[in-house]
Amino acid sequence: MSNMREKYHKLFNNSLLFTIGNLGSKLITFIMLPLYTYKMSTSEFGVTDLAQTTITLLLPIIYLSIFDAVLRFGLDKDSDEQAILINAFFLTCMSSLIIGLLYPLLLHFNLKYSGYVVIILILQGFQNLFSQYAKAINQVRLFALNGILLSFTTALFNVIFLAFLNMSVRGFFLSLVLSNAISNIFLIYRANIIHNLNFKKFDLTHLMEMLKFSIPLIPNSIAWWINNTISRYFILFFLGVTSNGIFAVSNKIPALLTIINSIFYQSWQMSAIEEYKSDDREVFFSKIYVRYSQLLLIVSSLIIMVIKPLLKIIVSPNFFESWKYVPFLLITIIYSSLAGFLGQNYIAAKQTKQIFLTTIYGSVINVILNIVFIPVIGLQGAAMSSMISFLFVWLYRQKDSQKYVKLIIPQKKLFVSNLVILSQSFLLLIFTEATGVVLQAVCFLLLLFINKDSISDFFAILISFTKK
Repeated sequence: MSNMREKYHKLFNNSLLFTIGNLGSKLITFIMLPLYTYKMSTSEFGVTDLAQTTITLLLPIIYLSIFDAVLRFGLDKDSDEQAILINAFFLTCMSSLIIGLLYPLLLHFNLKYSGYVVIILILQGFQNLFSQYAKAINQVRLFALNGILLSFTTALFNVIFLAFLNMSVRGFFLSLVLSNAISNIFLIYRANIIHNLNFKKFDLTHLMEMLKFSIPLIPNSIAWWINNTISRYFILFFLGVTSNGIFAVSNKIPALLTIINSIFYQSWQMSAIEEYKSDDREVFFSKIYVRYSQLLLIVSSLIIMVIKPLLKIIVSPNFFESWKYVPFLLITIIYSSLAGFLGQNYIAAKQTKQIFLTTIYGSVINVILNIVFIPVIGLQGAAMSSMISFLFVWLYRQKDSQKYVKLIIPQKKLFVSNLVILSQSFLLLIFTEATGVVLQAVCFLLLLFINKDSISDFFAILISFTKK
């Protein structure tokens, strides 16, 4: 693809499709937040949050991150899609069988809700396989439709089991089981999974090649999970399950920013792989990186500005104090998003070991800071620990990844923008009422002014896209 405008259009088009597919599923926890906080206690909500984060940790370990290999190998121009599918399907089935055989051992530990967690793990394993395969064969619209279906069914079952049947935690897990099962059936039918499962194409050598790519991503996933969620276990140890529930609500608000990140991440992943060998990749990668960082900063500033009145409306009084921890968690998402963007340079170059190394450094910093900060400053210590660790990963990758793609970055502008949003976060905690509102608005307008070129670029692309 030689024309730069066509590259932007393809990235923008994929982003729109991923928005359709992801918006509902990513917003579901935010939309359902009033229902969760009114129908579950702080400790019950903390249990569901810990279960979900544990599932997120276990998925890449149990399935050897094979889903990432499906997309990366599937986007190669000379790829054999049926061979990729059957190889990944075989491994997913074997891993699921092992989980099922090991489940009776969990019963001896008397872990509550472990049965639901195992079922959700298996269902999400196949769901990840089928959805990544859909993207690999350029069925992005199918991926989007599946996202809508998954969101709708999750919301529907949540309302039925929590609002009407008052099933609390059990109802929450049952909603995930049923919605993921329906999603799998839909993908099997629409992506012609059964038709494309050609057992003659199974190739152990090819599977080993896929695993050579994906296995180094496992420790990276673990380290990334540590950076994202280890704070909750330290909170549980030092402060208790109630504090964990409050912190969980604080994390749901930055999930709004995670929506932007995850949607863009998926479309950018495809563009980065496809354009890695192009002659003008450095110009293309640089412009997207800078505009992406500016967008994250502006949206974060807007959320910080409205967080207190917003939480007053959507959560019960027991959870209102969670507003205090949102600003630094939002900045954490900014840094993790930018680090994730740079991680795609390693993926495109098939240098997955480097991703792990950069992430593990941040994980070590995060663990140390959690141990030091949480006993001293409580939940704010957990938020700041995550922010500092991801700041390190981002800056390290920004320098290290230059050997694969040389990025042209306006360092001064990004530095000042980060300084503004950090100041805004501290001002929110220090000033209240009218003075605080004015200062928040000033910070937001200042960020808009500093990054006005990003806004004009975005609308220019949007206008040209609608005219095409």
